Amino acid sequence: MRPWIYRLQIVLAAIVALVTVVVIGRSSLIQHGLAQFDGFVVVVDGPQRELSAKTGETLPIDFRLTNVTSQPVEVVGIRTGCGCASAEPVPCIIAGHSTQTVRLMLSVRGQSAGATFELQPELYLDRPARKVGLSIRVSVTQ
Repeated sequence: MRPWIYRLQIVLAAIVALVTVVVIGRSSLIQHGLAQFDGFVVVVDGPQRELSAKTGETLPIDFRLTNVTSQPVEVVGIRTGCGCASAEPVPCIIAGHSTQTVRLMLSVRGQSAGATFELQPELYLDRPARKVGLSIRVSVTQ
């Protein structure tokens, strides 16, 4: 083969390697862009949780919320469907392309050992957006 073909192969291999590194390094950015395209304003890292707790215990459950838009968004509330949970800091404002941790305090009082219950908290934002699905499943131990 000619020497220039070897050089071309090396340059092409270097370009492919560089593009691969950039894509892997930016995968969360790409995911956030796709989420915004799908109508999401906020995405949650680890939206589904399976936990165990003792009767009477209060569990802190942290959710990392990321605003995938360039504009600030306000989390105006979180509805849990029961009086056994509260969220802090809510309300809160998440700046554009930023992350905020919201802690859900879940009380396991009144649950008997061996029971399992599920919660599907809903985030309420200050603008229309696709619903963020959260899911918590708790197995109660003694």
